[in-house]
Amino acid sequence: MTQQTASRFSIWFGPGSEKKLAWLQPNQFFTRPLYRVNYVYSKLLALRYFDLLHRDPDEFPRRYEALLRNGYDAPPDALLRQFVGVSLTDPALIASATKVLESWLGELERLYKS
Repeated sequence: MTQQTASRFSIWFGPGSEKKLAWLQPNQFFTRPLYRVNYVYSKLLALRYFDLLHRDPDEFPRRYEALLRNGYDAPPDALLRQFVGVSLTDPALIASATKVLESWLGELERLYKS
């Protein structure tokens, strides 16, 4: 059942998988059920940062450095809004990440065709 379910979401599972006994090691599922969620946020933020850097290569590094120098004196969403103008609850975060990925794919397709 683990193989069948996980293969819908990952290339590492399914027929010929080396993770046949993965179901025996569900420790993070029970000890840290939201552990993998941080990867979603980090990747969305990385793509948004890339977009902001591309749009404003002079201003974004200054704002991002200010965010890092500030430290953690407020909730993450408040700090991101204050320093880089990004909100974790804004649906535009996903839209921005999608646009970056579509742009990269377009560039790759153009390179492949030439």
